[in-house]
Amino acid sequence: LDNDLIERYLLEIDRWSPDLIIGYADSLFAIAKYAINNKIKLKGRFKVVSSAGTLFPEYRKAIESVFRGNVYNRYGTRELGNIAFECEQHDGLHISMSTHHVEILSDDGHTLTEGENGNIVVTTLTNYSMPLLRYKVGDMGVLTKKECRCGRSTDRIVDISGRSSDMIKINGGIISPFFIIHLFGVVHNPQWLEKFQVIQKSEKIFIIKLVINNDFDKTKVIRETAPITKDLEKVLGLDVNINYTVVDEIQNTESGKYRYVVCEI
Repeated sequence: LDNDLIERYLLEIDRWSPDLIIGYADSLFAIAKYAINNKIKLKGRFKVVSSAGTLFPEYRKAIESVFRGNVYNRYGTRELGNIAFECEQHDGLHISMSTHHVEILSDDGHTLTEGENGNIVVTTLTNYSMPLLRYKVGDMGVLTKKECRCGRSTDRIVDISGRSSDMIKINGGIISPFFIIHLFGVVHNPQWLEKFQVIQKSEKIFIIKLVINNDFDKTKVIRETAPITKDLEKVLGLDVNINYTVVDEIQNTESGKYRYVVCEI
């Protein structure tokens, strides 16, 4: 998704003025960020459905600002289809209970109580050709049965904390990738940084890939990342080894998703 393609998308959106725009969370945010940075204003107001990635608060804010309409989150997978949807209250995702049965399980397969964070496990109810029974999606989340303010009484997924393979593993516990994303994108938010990816090679070794602005002096990376390193050490431990490397690009996965954190242990 380069700048030329983003400009083309923005022109086509203005030209066709669609009622609804559906896209990957990361792609929608990239388009919104480009429009904001280049002071591009769309003529219309658009409803947006975000999927295939985490819709972070800063993503939602930027997307709503550019498209001038509400953003609705959607949760699903290629093999399971659309599982849950956000309503107008934006307070969790309503499960499509007529088509999917969703459970939250511990690592050893036990059902967790309402409000506990665990593995999202789904059974399809309408796939008669190849039913998927208690299929472990690979995401972590929290379930609630409380009625939503919208009046709908379906179960809701109120927190999706990311892929289990994206969790940082430290001292027998896990740290959500949201901590890393918030640290880089909100707490520090260096204007010279285009992209980043944290790779955990072992419990004490981390490699952080950085894609930086063309105008930024690479020799300043060590100095500029020192405050980030200091905050990481507060959580990961003072004995961790954090190495930064500047790269030209960080590729998305084959499915088109972008991984901010990759745990290789």
